[in-house]
Amino acid sequence: MITKPVKTYDAEEVIRLDFTFTIHYGSPMPESLQIIKDAINGCEVSREHQSTKVNIQKFGKSGIEVLIYFYFDPKSGMLPQTAKGKIQEAIFKALHDHGIVIPYPHSSITVDHNDKNLIGTALYISKEG
Repeated sequence: MITKPVKTYDAEEVIRLDFTFTIHYGSPMPESLQIIKDAINGCEVSREHQSTKVNIQKFGKSGIEVLIYFYFDPKSGMLPQTAKGKIQEAIFKALHDHGIVIPYPHSSITVDHNDKNLIGTALYISKEG
Protein backbone atom coordinates (compact mmCIF):
# COMPACT_ATOMS: atom_id res chain seq x y z
CA MET A 1 0.00 0.00 0.00
CA ILE A 2 1.41 3.39 -1.02
CA THR A 3 1.00 5.97 1.73
CA LYS A 4 2.98 8.79 0.13
CA PRO A 5 2.74 9.66 -3.53
CA VAL A 6 6.02 9.50 -5.45
CA LYS A 7 6.76 12.51 -7.65
CA THR A 8 8.91 11.95 -10.70
CA TYR A 9 10.03 14.82 -12.89
CA ASP A 10 11.09 12.90 -16.00
CA ALA A 11 8.23 14.23 -18.11
CA GLU A 12 8.74 17.85 -17.05
CA GLU A 13 10.86 20.29 -19.07
CA VAL A 14 11.44 22.47 -16.01
CA ILE A 15 10.17 22.42 -12.44
CA ARG A 16 9.77 25.25 -9.98
CA LEU A 17 11.77 25.03 -6.77
CA ASP A 18 11.40 27.38 -3.85
CA PHE A 19 12.82 28.11 -0.41
CA THR A 20 13.04 30.95 2.08
CA PHE A 21 16.14 32.94 2.88
CA THR A 22 16.64 35.50 5.66
CA ILE A 23 18.27 38.91 5.24
CA HIS A 24 19.34 41.19 8.09
CA TYR A 25 16.91 44.00 8.96
CA GLY A 26 19.62 46.59 8.32
CA SER A 27 20.21 45.47 4.73
CA PRO A 28 19.27 47.72 1.80
CA MET A 29 16.19 45.80 0.72
CA PRO A 30 15.73 46.66 -3.01
CA GLU A 31 19.47 46.18 -3.64
CA SER A 32 19.53 42.91 -1.66
CA LEU A 33 16.56 41.46 -3.57
CA GLN A 34 18.19 42.34 -6.90
CA ILE A 35 21.53 40.82 -5.85
CA ILE A 36 19.72 37.60 -4.89
CA LYS A 37 17.83 37.49 -8.19
CA ASP A 38 21.02 38.11 -10.18
CA ALA A 39 22.83 35.38 -8.22
CA ILE A 40 20.06 32.88 -8.99
CA ASN A 41 19.92 33.75 -12.67
CA GLY A 42 23.72 33.61 -12.89
CA CYS A 43 23.81 30.08 -11.50
CA GLU A 44 24.16 27.26 -14.05
CA VAL A 45 21.23 25.27 -12.58
CA SER A 46 18.67 28.08 -13.02
CA ARG A 47 16.35 28.10 -16.05
CA GLU A 48 13.61 30.45 -17.35
CA HIS A 49 15.25 33.47 -15.76
CA GLN A 50 12.33 35.78 -16.54
CA SER A 51 10.23 33.68 -14.12
CA THR A 52 12.65 33.92 -11.17
CA LYS A 53 10.90 35.58 -8.21
CA VAL A 54 12.40 37.05 -5.04
CA ASN A 55 9.73 38.46 -2.71
CA ILE A 56 9.54 39.49 0.91
CA GLN A 57 7.52 36.83 2.70
CA LYS A 58 7.46 38.10 6.28
CA PHE A 59 9.29 39.92 9.02
CA GLY A 60 10.88 37.14 11.06
CA LYS A 61 12.54 37.00 14.46
CA SER A 62 16.08 37.32 13.14
CA GLY A 63 15.51 39.17 9.87
CA ILE A 64 13.37 39.66 6.80
CA GLU A 65 12.37 36.34 5.27
CA VAL A 66 12.48 36.27 1.49
CA LEU A 67 10.63 33.68 -0.58
CA ILE A 68 12.58 32.57 -3.64
CA TYR A 69 11.19 30.79 -6.72
CA PHE A 70 13.37 29.56 -9.55
CA TYR A 71 13.11 27.00 -12.30
CA PHE A 72 15.34 23.98 -12.71
CA ASP A 73 15.86 21.32 -15.41
CA PRO A 74 15.09 17.94 -13.80
CA LYS A 75 16.77 16.13 -16.68
CA SER A 76 20.14 17.67 -15.80
CA GLY A 77 20.97 14.64 -13.65
CA MET A 78 21.03 16.78 -10.52
CA LEU A 79 18.67 16.23 -7.59
CA PRO A 80 16.37 19.16 -6.77
CA GLN A 81 17.95 19.37 -3.29
CA THR A 82 21.39 19.73 -4.89
CA ALA A 83 20.08 22.45 -7.21
CA LYS A 84 18.73 24.35 -4.18
CA GLY A 85 22.10 23.98 -2.49
CA LYS A 86 23.93 25.41 -5.52
CA ILE A 87 21.53 28.36 -5.63
CA GLN A 88 21.97 28.97 -1.90
CA GLU A 89 25.77 28.91 -2.32
CA ALA A 90 25.50 31.48 -5.13
CA ILE A 91 23.25 33.71 -3.01
CA PHE A 92 25.56 33.45 0.00
CA LYS A 93 28.60 34.40 -2.09
CA ALA A 94 26.85 37.30 -3.83
CA LEU A 95 25.52 38.79 -0.58
CA HIS A 96 28.90 38.31 1.13
CA ASP A 97 30.68 39.99 -1.81
CA HIS A 98 28.35 43.00 -1.44
CA GLY A 99 28.74 43.19 2.36
CA ILE A 100 25.12 42.22 3.03
CA VAL A 101 24.67 40.37 6.31
CA ILE A 102 22.88 37.04 6.60
CA PRO A 103 21.59 36.90 10.18
CA TYR A 104 21.85 33.91 12.43
CA PRO A 105 19.01 32.94 14.78
CA HIS A 106 19.45 34.31 18.26
CA SER A 107 17.36 35.17 21.29
CA SER A 108 17.65 37.80 23.96
CA ILE A 109 16.99 36.90 27.57
CA THR A 110 15.75 39.54 29.98
CA VAL A 111 16.09 38.88 33.68
CA ASP A 112 13.55 40.26 36.12
CA HIS A 113 15.61 41.35 39.13
CA ASN A 114 12.53 41.08 41.36
CA ASP A 115 11.96 37.39 40.60
CA LYS A 116 12.79 35.72 43.92
CA ASN A 117 12.93 32.21 42.39
CA LEU A 118 15.44 33.33 39.79
CA ILE A 119 17.62 35.11 42.35
CA GLY A 120 17.63 32.02 44.58
CA THR A 121 18.61 29.81 41.65
CA ALA A 122 21.42 32.18 40.65
CA LEU A 123 22.76 32.29 44.19
CA TYR A 124 22.61 28.49 44.43
CA ILE A 125 24.51 28.09 41.17
CA SER A 126 27.14 30.67 42.15
CA LYS A 127 27.78 28.87 45.48
CA GLU A 128 28.48 25.60 43.63
CA GLY A 129 30.77 27.23 41.07
